[in-house]
Amino acid sequence: MLNRLSEKHQRILIINKGSSTPVSLDGSNTPTQFTVMCFDPDNCCATFSFEEIVDTSPMKMVPRIFIADCRSIAGIVSL
Repeated sequence: MLNRLSEKHQRILIINKGSSTPVSLDGSNTPTQFTVMCFDPDNCCATFSFEEIVDTSPMKMVPRIFIADCRSIAGIVSL
């Protein structure tokens, strides 16, 4: 499934095992929207991109990378 999503550049939310809410990387409890970059089924490593708001004047979006062990992911929500 992750490989199919990476081909489509689909925006997703990630829900980790033991949680009922999507991952939020900025600490605001607003879910982070990710795009799947690649998935390695041999080591269960998934690489995602996301944009972070940088508190500058003017504010801007900066691309970032998030790498996760897919065994820690309970669910993926397509947006």
